[in-house]
Amino acid sequence: LDTAVAAIKSFALAGLADTMSSFNGK
Repeated sequence: LDTAVAAIKSFALAGLADTMSSFNGK
C-alpha cells in the first residue's frame, strides 16, 4: 500500500511540475 501511495504522490508531483512548466512556457 505504501508503494502505491508513493507512486500516486510522485505521479501527482510530476503532473504538477508539467503544468507549471507549460504555464512558464506560454
